Amino acid sequence: MKKMKPYKMKNKFSLFNLIVLLVLIVYSLTIIFSIYFILTTSFKTNRGFNENIFGLPTKKIFQNNIAPILKQKIKINRNGEQEFINIFPHVLGYTALYTVGSAFFAAAVPCFTAYFAAKFDYKFSKFLVALVVAVMIIPIVGNIPATMKMLDTLKINGKFYSLWIMKGNFVNMWFLVFHAAFKGVPKDYTEAAQIDGASEFRVMFQIVLPLVRTTFFTVVLIFFVDLWNDYQTPLLFTPSYPTLAYVVYKYAQGTMGNEYAKAIYKMAACTLMIVPTLVIFVAFRKKLMGNLTMGGIKG
Repeated sequence: MKKMKPYKMKNKFSLFNLIVLLVLIVYSLTIIFSIYFILTTSFKTNRGFNENIFGLPTKKIFQNNIAPILKQKIKINRNGEQEFINIFPHVLGYTALYTVGSAFFAAAVPCFTAYFAAKFDYKFSKFLVALVVAVMIIPIVGNIPATMKMLDTLKINGKFYSLWIMKGNFVNMWFLVFHAAFKGVPKDYTEAAQIDGASEFRVMFQIVLPLVRTTFFTVVLIFFVDLWNDYQTPLLFTPSYPTLAYVVYKYAQGTMGNEYAKAIYKMAACTLMIVPTLVIFVAFRKKLMGNLTMGGIKG
């Protein structure tokens, strides 16, 4: 019997493929150059930047800008009085509280809501899914004044937990992602646990949620990166607890620092913002890029 020769696809030269390749190369080079320029500039002195704009920093790269930023004080208004706080550890601590807490609630609320909507097949569950889709389609504009008024009425405006409550909503696309994930979990898992006497909460926390932990962790990381770069929410709702993105915004507006800070300090502050997201991606890249796999139940 003759062996079948493996089929080889022929890559034909195409002008369109060449153009696409060139565009992607140029686009990648612009991103690489932008990152290179930010990193090198953030470690230079004012004199070093003027002498060699695109060159590498010569010496004392950490002491030039990063260390002064971490030691710098910021003036804020808290309880009607002006107060000075340090970027490290106060601003970095506020940033961690805002990003980690808000990312967890932003992922946990749609996750739990989607679980109950997928688990209990009632008319209200179907209505809930339809409501989420409808609200996502309908544009909501100008709700910030109403949100601030509601927080003032509840007397929680300016508090960190008010931001966590605001981010903890299920009317977004992640509700649909979790709902589809829970719908894909075989009923054999939950039925076998319930036969053994497991309660609904035990089934949820020990059986179903571990099966979607990769999805949950990925959503938390996506929210973390988005919130880490968010300056608008702290600017509007918690100006007394500024985040690092808020500080970078102030540098960009020229309301903080001197002429030296306006140019190079912005680059150094941006470098500080890049580090956490870069470390998280390098540390958890396999989990972020992994697929959710579920095995079968043995008879």
